[in-house]
Amino acid sequence: MLFRSGLAQDVAKDPTFAPFTELPAFQEVQKQMAANRQPVSHSTLAFMLPEAGMISEDIAWDAKGKRFFISSVRKHKIVVADAAGHVSDFAATNWPVLALAADFKRGVLWASTAAVPHGEGYDKKDAGLTAMLKYDLRTGALLKRFALEAEGGNHVLGDMTLAGSGDIYVSDSAGGPVYTFRNGGERLVPVCDKKHFRSPQNPVLLPGE
Repeated sequence: MLFRSGLAQDVAKDPTFAPFTELPAFQEVQKQMAANRQPVSHSTLAFMLPEAGMISEDIAWDAKGKRFFISSVRKHKIVVADAAGHVSDFAATNWPVLALAADFKRGVLWASTAAVPHGEGYDKKDAGLTAMLKYDLRTGALLKRFALEAEGGNHVLGDMTLAGSGDIYVSDSAGGPVYTFRNGGERLVPVCDKKHFRSPQNPVLLPGE
């Protein structure tokens, strides 16, 4: 039966089924469809962010420190939540923060940032600029800022993934290319040309990386 696949359409409103609406079998199907529309959740609350209007974009887990890091687009900052659920500011930035990756083996938190109009205090003169930020995972100190050196146009380093080697792969959702930042490197290097994608999103590593 279709309802067993999760279908939740209100079939009674479809005139195609009008001749069958009074049949017990149809009403049972309709009942099951309605049940499919009910939310299903097996999760438990971990913590709540006390500050409203953050526009949280990404979350990263520090397996060593047992902490969650959350990025804010609107407030252009990163907050951290400990194992007890206590939330505090970790680092502030000039532009909105998008993707995060916690490299607990090397004690580094990576963050991508871009001048997008969704952030407070947006300055049009920064439009199209984007960068990678490298933080000390323990203290929140900014270790280095790596600006994307790309030709003109609009660029947004939006999503990233961390390899076991410490290399970072990050997508430019506005400009098109996907970049890598090698562990110990000093610049972002394109993995593919912008012709391959229009708006690449979250990169994923295949088995074996």
